[in-house]
Amino acid sequence: MKLEEYLAGKKEIVLGFLGGSITEGAGASSKERNFCSLVTQWLTKQYPENSFQMVNAGVGGTDSSLGAYRVERDLLVHQPDVVFVEFATNDTDMSYDRGCATMEGIVRKILRRNKETRIVFIYTLTQRLIERYYARGMAPVSVRAHQRIADAYHIPSLNMGRLLYDRMLQEHARVEEYLPDTSHPNDAGYAFYAEKIIEFLLQMSWEAIPFPKEPVIPGNLEFARLVLAEKYEGENWTLVRQTMHGRLPSYVESNIFQAELVIPFEGTEIGIYWCMDKDSGKIGYHVDSCEEKKASGWDHYCVNFNRANSLMLVSGLEYGKHELHIRVLDEKDEASEGYYVRIGAFLIS
Repeated sequence: MKLEEYLAGKKEIVLGFLGGSITEGAGASSKERNFCSLVTQWLTKQYPENSFQMVNAGVGGTDSSLGAYRVERDLLVHQPDVVFVEFATNDTDMSYDRGCATMEGIVRKILRRNKETRIVFIYTLTQRLIERYYARGMAPVSVRAHQRIADAYHIPSLNMGRLLYDRMLQEHARVEEYLPDTSHPNDAGYAFYAEKIIEFLLQMSWEAIPFPKEPVIPGNLEFARLVLAEKYEGENWTLVRQTMHGRLPSYVESNIFQAELVIPFEGTEIGIYWCMDKDSGKIGYHVDSCEEKKASGWDHYCVNFNRANSLMLVSGLEYGKHELHIRVLDEKDEASEGYYVRIGAFLIS
């Protein structure tokens, strides 16, 4: 089935884009210049008998692990007909096994919601991927992990990052001519990505994706759930009913030393979706009777901008009932302006 056949008889098409900052459009001169918008604009012009709605669920600095936890809230509630998934760049440091598990979780969540949804995997480029893999004639670990799931589910995939690298070689172009900060495209880079996606859409098969009953990866993130932190109460914690950097409707916060939250959960792993702010401090955390570890809600990016990000705290637990304990520490990074801990949700699987 070609694109024209798929669109025949359809009036409204919802295009969903799930990924990191490249999907979100970082580096483009305007929202209309990222590849998501450019592809939607082309389809709208090429097929005026159809109405195309774009849902951009890109979140900068996040990987497919958080993607599996947030895909329902950020994208599937909009009932997309087509979903483009882009996480190869942000999954660079993720293990092969984890990459397979997270991407299969995303795919199975999408298909469980609507088995008629078409899914397309797209892979982007950074200088780091060039130096570590492409310049050595190798495929990135993240791309190999994602492609394993694409092959298993007969999902069309497009390595437009590799195509961009080939273009750079042909033109003897520096990476910065398309990726000024070596990661995020400029308008020329986004235009190239959009061009390759459009070519691919015209060539690929638009048949529905089969949904096998048995997963490829046992223990994938198909049933990962995002639980709002406002559901939990703790002494010296305040519920703030305003968006967490536009990502969640609320969050809980505290800067009182030793303020503790106790989160009972059932599963094998738990993480947090929290604020990385210029005044963020550190937490101590442990599950059950395990040794306490520390984590900071501040990094060098906070000097220039605040944002939401995720952190997987504990994984590989024996499935069952557990308790996560979090407390505010009287410690912070030297450049941080405070000790605040702000948590929007817990990630449980």
